[in-house]
Amino acid sequence: MDPICNPKLQEFLTEKMMTDGLKFETGRAYGMRKLIDLNEKKGYRIETLFAAQNIFDRYLNTVGHWTIPDKKYVLLATIATLMSAKLE
Repeated sequence: MDPICNPKLQEFLTEKMMTDGLKFETGRAYGMRKLIDLNEKKGYRIETLFAAQNIFDRYLNTVGHWTIPDKKYVLLATIATLMSAKLE
């Protein structure tokens, strides 16, 4: 996930900085914040949060984080949380 080694990530971050200025947040960080919020609101165990994070990251690794629009990270975080809750 280092921008120097990943030209697509570097391009993505450059576009975000140009559109949002200094207050940008990458999609993964926003998705992780939503995972934590959902876990706290539903009262799931910490293991469920770790499983959801694992599902979330595996999906991003498989599909590619630059292919997912920013609005879809909430949906991905919700699905990962529900899947991990079902597994637990």
